Amino acid sequence: MQQRTGQIVLKRPWTTMVFTLRRGRLIGGQMLPADQRLGDRLVAEGVLNAGLLAVALEVQRQDALRRPLGTLLVELGYVETEAILRTLRKQIADCLFRFLIAPGGTFTFREKPVDPRGMDLDIVVEVEVLEAIRRADEWIAGQMDSSPLYLNQQINAEALQPIVYERWAVVDAMLEGA
Repeated sequence: MQQRTGQIVLKRPWTTMVFTLRRGRLIGGQMLPADQRLGDRLVAEGVLNAGLLAVALEVQRQDALRRPLGTLLVELGYVETEAILRTLRKQIADCLFRFLIAPGGTFTFREKPVDPRGMDLDIVVEVEVLEAIRRADEWIAGQMDSSPLYLNQQINAEALQPIVYERWAVVDAMLEGA
């Protein structure tokens, strides 16, 4: 199968998730509206302070090359490459997790050139998907109370099948490189 470059876009009424692929490899994940952008995540993790982030964002706004923020932060010496990569991996993992716990939506694949200056995350999609499934399973278990579980008689395998297929179509597209 040909490994494509572009974006898998999952649209829901309240959010849009964008997974970016380069030659079939997952290299980015983003939620719109952005819940936490890279710079905000780095500040929250204590890797970068807000003042240096503000300076880097100003440099980025004036940058004729429009370098990605992560690349710029490393070039300025504000953050180590590994910290950027770790934070980007977490961002992708959070997108996958939220994708699994929220119902509904439609997805499309858009062939689109990807900025070659971005960092190569070298993500193993299967590992990230399995970790997101584990997190979603724990989250769902935590949402359940200890009262007896009564099944809705109208819910059967036939009713659940479209929901399962909808979710796995997107995961399968990621695993196959869209």
